[in-house]
Amino acid sequence: MLQESHDDNTSFGPLINLLPQIIYKGSECKLCSFDFQSFFPAAEKTKEFWMYEGSETTEPFRETVNWIVNRAALPISSHQLDKLREVRAGRYDEESSDKIPMKPLRPIQAAYTRTIQSSFRSAAGAPDLGFRQ
Repeated sequence: MLQESHDDNTSFGPLINLLPQIIYKGSECKLCSFDFQSFFPAAEKTKEFWMYEGSETTEPFRETVNWIVNRAALPISSHQLDKLREVRAGRYDEESSDKIPMKPLRPIQAAYTRTIQSSFRSAAGAPDLGFRQ
């Protein structure tokens, strides 16, 4: 979804600027005039994506999710990513003195027999049959 770049992504600016106020779980602040469409690629780029049947990323990890992954990633600077990494998993009063950062809840899983389909023709020249495996 995100691709690290040198330059700040101005679309993420309003959110990044508020992060110091909402580092801990349960924190709230008001976000005015934010364009949530900026979290998605431009409309013409949303036509290219991969899709597969998978599982939830939190317990009980049910196999009930249809994942859609856009081919186009949004640029975000190293500085902005560092700010996102400062978000903590717990409340201020629940954290230990070393302030443990939020981590992924589940490691990457093996593909097993999952079929991944694409909405676009691959560079290898796959036939144009709608979704391709």
